[in-house]
Amino acid sequence: MQRRTLLTTALALASAGALGSCAAPPREPAGPAGPPEPMPAVAAFAARLMGQLLQPGQNHLHSPASVVLALGLLRPGASGPVAEQLDEVIGADNREGWTAWAHRTIETLRSRTGTFTEADVTRKVTVLVAQAAFAAVGLDLKPEYVTTITEQQGATIGEVDFSRPEQAARVINDWAAEHTEGQIDHIMQPGQIDPRMVLLLANALHLAANWRREMTVEDEATTPFTREDGSVVNVRMMFGDTPGWFSDANVDAALIPFAGERLAMAVALPKTGDWAALLTAWADGGLDAMLAGFDTDQQVALSMPGWRLDWSDSLNQALTAVGLGPLFHAGDDLSGIADAGLSVGQVLHRAVMEVDQYGVVASAVTAIGMITSAPAEPKQLRLDRPFAFVIFDTQTRLPLFIGRLCDPQA
Repeated sequence: MQRRTLLTTALALASAGALGSCAAPPREPAGPAGPPEPMPAVAAFAARLMGQLLQPGQNHLHSPASVVLALGLLRPGASGPVAEQLDEVIGADNREGWTAWAHRTIETLRSRTGTFTEADVTRKVTVLVAQAAFAAVGLDLKPEYVTTITEQQGATIGEVDFSRPEQAARVINDWAAEHTEGQIDHIMQPGQIDPRMVLLLANALHLAANWRREMTVEDEATTPFTREDGSVVNVRMMFGDTPGWFSDANVDAALIPFAGERLAMAVALPKTGDWAALLTAWADGGLDAMLAGFDTDQQVALSMPGWRLDWSDSLNQALTAVGLGPLFHAGDDLSGIADAGLSVGQVLHRAVMEVDQYGVVASAVTAIGMITSAPAEPKQLRLDRPFAFVIFDTQTRLPLFIGRLCDPQA
């Protein structure tokens, strides 16, 4: 039964099965058309982030594509250490490289939408990608930044009154629901809107895809599935033959193509229970190697359960742990967005996925709340009892006068 202790799923929302292989936006592109080259750094980032977010015995789901595309909305306005760390996420050389990658990635993801007929059976794939910047009333975004994120990254610009948290949260949540076909009806609560928030950058990603070949499913939950803690639960197992096998020192894996075969799911069963070691290996290039290394001539008799996951949390600590701490103390490094002393205050992420014998419906939203540096609260000093005083030279610290006041009316 151990072989049925299902795996965790590496969802390759990428063309040709590579996590970084997708591409660009809404208007006329900058740079050559077609998918960008696979970026192994994106797969490594996905594994490192998962390593920080995974909790023992708990299901997990996040969308590396959504997180990275949301971070990409920061890059046109970034400089210094913030820009350097952002470039490392996808392995870009500079701002132009990142922007071109994001542009072509969004374009390619959108191009995966289609209707596919095989053996007189019609199946569909839908991929929706949306980007947005919600700016506080009165915030002056720099024209060059606005041009880049709207024309190259497909972002819409909206104005939000963050001083009214309930209203602001409603606007943002309505946007999330609209661009995920209602699968994610909220990403933030009014209480999560920082009083200093002046800008929110968001990405929404939605996938609805039929398997290339529909699976069969058991009538009743009779197949044992062994949990991480050793306990056993009976599940309805799905069965199907699929072309695509991969095996290395860490996992045995199968590839499940969606209709059209431009998107696929990789399911990987670890050879040991050491998830930390697996994710370390994936972060060191193992995940990209798996996604690129499937033998599609090898048929696999696959059995797996269906599932529904709904995961949400702040990514602040995880992003800091993987090297993006400078985002949260940006100083002037984000001054290319606006002259407001911007830093990232919070990064919220929610992902939902449903898997059955027909395919997958999944959505993710990433929201990056930007705050402006406000003057620190002044300290209070009320001299209403005896106190000392010194008049001194501020360079030499020579005391010219020193004394104590006990009675102001003496």
